[in-house]
Amino acid sequence: MTAQQSSSSRARTHTSPNTSLEWMARSQLCGRQVYFDPRRGMTFWEPAGLLAEAWPVLGPLVSTRTQALALRLPAAAFSIHFAMIGESPQTTTPNVVFCLEDDALREAIRNDGRLRDIMSSTFPPIELHFCPNLPKLLAADAPEVQLQPPQNANAIPSGPPYGVWTTAAGPKVGTRIYVAGRNGGSPRIATAGVVFRHGDTTIQTTVRHVFFPLDTTSAALTNPSFSSDLVLEDSDDDDEDDPCSSTGESTNDELVEGDEQDGRSPQATPNTSFSAQESSPFDIEIGHAPENGKAPEIPRDATRIGSALRHTVEGAQRAVDCALVEVQAGENADPNFFSYDPFDPTRGFRVTKLANIKNMPSGAPVLVATPTGLVKGALGTTLAYFKPKYQRESLAAYPLTLDAGMALKEGDCGSVALHIQAEEVSLLGHVVFGHPGIVYILPIDLLFEDMARVLRLRPEEIQLHPGPPHARNVRTEFASRKFFTSMGEPAMPRRRPLRGLLRKVGEKMDSARTRALVVMERRKGVVEFTYSFHHLFFRLPPEIRDEVVNCLEFRDAMSLRRVSRSFRHAVSVNGLGISKRFLDENPLPPLALQLYPHAAPDLAHVHMVGHRHSVAWKLADHVVQWLRQEMYLCGSRHQQVHFRPKKVRMKQRLLPSLLLLGRFFELSYDAIEDARREHGEEVKEGPLYFPSEGRVTGGCSNELVVQTKNIALIFVNFLERALSPPSKHGTAERALRNLRHGSPFSSKPLAKEEIAAVLYHGGLGHIVEVLDLGSLEGKTAAVRAYCDSPTLPPVPPTGDAASPNRRTGLDTGQVAAKTSLLRLRKLLPRLPRLEHIWQPPDEGVTGTRNTAVAQAQRRAAVMRELVQEDDTIADGLYREGGHDLWHALSDMERSRRMLPPSGF
Repeated sequence: MTAQQSSSSRARTHTSPNTSLEWMARSQLCGRQVYFDPRRGMTFWEPAGLLAEAWPVLGPLVSTRTQALALRLPAAAFSIHFAMIGESPQTTTPNVVFCLEDDALREAIRNDGRLRDIMSSTFPPIELHFCPNLPKLLAADAPEVQLQPPQNANAIPSGPPYGVWTTAAGPKVGTRIYVAGRNGGSPRIATAGVVFRHGDTTIQTTVRHVFFPLDTTSAALTNPSFSSDLVLEDSDDDDEDDPCSSTGESTNDELVEGDEQDGRSPQATPNTSFSAQESSPFDIEIGHAPENGKAPEIPRDATRIGSALRHTVEGAQRAVDCALVEVQAGENADPNFFSYDPFDPTRGFRVTKLANIKNMPSGAPVLVATPTGLVKGALGTTLAYFKPKYQRESLAAYPLTLDAGMALKEGDCGSVALHIQAEEVSLLGHVVFGHPGIVYILPIDLLFEDMARVLRLRPEEIQLHPGPPHARNVRTEFASRKFFTSMGEPAMPRRRPLRGLLRKVGEKMDSARTRALVVMERRKGVVEFTYSFHHLFFRLPPEIRDEVVNCLEFRDAMSLRRVSRSFRHAVSVNGLGISKRFLDENPLPPLALQLYPHAAPDLAHVHMVGHRHSVAWKLADHVVQWLRQEMYLCGSRHQQVHFRPKKVRMKQRLLPSLLLLGRFFELSYDAIEDARREHGEEVKEGPLYFPSEGRVTGGCSNELVVQTKNIALIFVNFLERALSPPSKHGTAERALRNLRHGSPFSSKPLAKEEIAAVLYHGGLGHIVEVLDLGSLEGKTAAVRAYCDSPTLPPVPPTGDAASPNRRTGLDTGQVAAKTSLLRLRKLLPRLPRLEHIWQPPDEGVTGTRNTAVAQAQRRAAVMRELVQEDDTIADGLYREGGHDLWHALSDMERSRRMLPPSGF
């Protein structure tokens, strides 16, 4: 192994031994970057420092043991390398890289105890890493290629079809390219994409539609634009191939039951049919220079870089607008480096990895690398669908909204979309076409999968071009005979026993010196102590701490309170300022001010109102799901898609009435507790009355009171069907069936009195917890357990509306202590019936306000009003209440910022 030994000796002379090495300074253990694996997101660094000094001792031990394990598998090809792997020099770890494809040998190496002992003898310990094709990418470089310009630049290029020319020195990302179609004709212009490599073949991407013949029209010659680049299908057959191509509706995978994020308005999708009177018709193609209506010509200084692979251009079976151009890159070429400064070519960035666009947040900043510079925009996460004429299936693309003053020009199709974060430059995809102010990009994961399928390769065999050769060297410790044969070597380097024996003697001496240095460093015991963020934050002066906490948003402050008691105290001290700043932009809804009055709303009061909205919104979701399934009978997927906009509107119409009902049940809890304190365990005769006219409906309008009575009809019916649905089995048969399934608690259905007891004492919050259980057995057991041993409601009112016997504060979501001296089951005969849930306030309010009881609509009329397309009284109550600003405070929702209700 002469080449590897010489490289090892150069590495040893590069780093001299140092008696005062700092083991925790990982930057001293790494040299330069040698390789980057974009598929796995790992960077390989050249080893240096004391670990490189110790490797001559450990390397032969690892090599000898691995060869012993491979004796039973003589046909297995493998090689052993030593490298540092990590995202940056500060986070690297030493690794022994085994390059092999035999699964049996991989498992033998991973499970061998002697190898683990060898690699754990150093500090820090060395880890194992397996890579199937790393040596093949690093062993040989593409030969230097002389690019010859065409003899006559004004003539139509000759030679193989689908030729590609460029004015750059070679294949380069973001450069202008000129392509020729199969049948000749005027060339078209596009933009070159990134360069990949598999084996000794180099591939560059671009859009596919520029290789198709050009339809020459007067409009195309006089008014070319980027928006008229792609010919789209203008027939009515798009829906047969993809139902989402023209409507922009969500797919079936997004139809999730009980989704609080329903109703999000999809972004505008590109239309698939255009009239002849439009200013930017899609029935023409790009490729024309704007001046004098002439077709573009290949410049005189252009050079041919290669030809597109025929099977990536022809045929309509590929539903991806991507063509692969086989190019030749020189040894010192860096094709994936994009320079954005025309005066200084060294200023730019290199594409380092492939990104999954599905994990990108909405509004993420994106850069488009065009031949004229960088174009900035914001990424949209709603898919757009369009169908070119020459393809059978629709394409799914992500919209990119360009910043003000930014635009793409003709020929910019094929430009790559990039996302830069710190030193990582992630590739999102390439641009296909667009409108003024918005462009559409195909995701790179779709392009990569299509590339592997077309080239008939495994995805791990295709890598981004590694760059110059100085970044592609790895120290090889050992390689088997079959490995050298597969690499095309004429003969395996012969072994020299005497030289190997002398080297081992020297390595033993070096090993003794290395171990002595390790012992000395360990005896020093110098360990850098790392303080936590919690410790460092509270070491700051109190004034700075308060200033930082006071700048937090409401949701961030509420999340910080749950970290520790110290942060809870810090947020509570600054709670008045946080709540005041929040209420300046998001005032309390008028209905919340009536139901929960407070002289000076603080952090606890704001959080309490947000939780009340959360419970009502969640309960409205359960009611709407029940109405969809059992009343409106929308069970098919097509019906569910059309029901989604109605679902959000129905939840908004239910919200004000459910908030008023929630306040009513809180006061009913107070009445039950007052009866418990007054009589204790003694059971009195006569019903319990809940005086709620003056405390609940005193400041409410007649429309809200009548609307609440109508919603109460639906709510009572919903509770009966959800917690005690009708069954075709009798009581005895149901008991036998439940005992067979191991559920003795639900041997008979729930009584109406039991449901009413949980509702009157636990409130809407406990009802929502019961409904979230899912199975009927679990709901029945939870209701009966609550009647036998009730707990306090999870969230009490605070401030002026709080009663002395209920909890206050922000300890929401925690299990409360059991209420003493109370059995709800003993009070069941005294509680009002479930169908009379809103009877007491109805008799008092409607009588004093001269509101006829006949205004309460029938149940069928109420359900028709819920799905009515026109505005109703409930819509006015929702808008006047200002409830849309408070959905972000709901602790059951997942939105961080203030969003309109259409986002839920």
